[in-house]
Amino acid sequence: MLDKDLLGKKGEEIALKLFENKGYSLVKKNFRTRLGEIDLIVKKDNELIICEVKTRKTIIKGKPYENVTLKKLKHLKKAIDIFLKSFPKFENYQKKIMVVSILLKENQSEIEIFEV
Repeated sequence: MLDKDLLGKKGEEIALKLFENKGYSLVKKNFRTRLGEIDLIVKKDNELIICEVKTRKTIIKGKPYENVTLKKLKHLKKAIDIFLKSFPKFENYQKKIMVVSILLKENQSEIEIFEV
């Protein structure tokens, strides 16, 4: 059984591979701020994607993406501002916020990606 931290790391690995398979490259993983962390930041050409990754093994508490609340999104947007101040070279990139929802099952994974 995976503990919560290992489950989260596994989900981030899966999400990163999805983006890499589409030609994106990793900019930053687990960018921490006082408001929380940004799980993944990837880029391709002039596009920057900021990802919140939610991973679960069951839907007992709902689908993974249902845990991304308005409060979480508000904190995420503030963390993005901090990131852009720390790395101003990305300021003029087209930015997208994505939620990657991963339900890990024994033989396969159910993955949903949403733009916020």
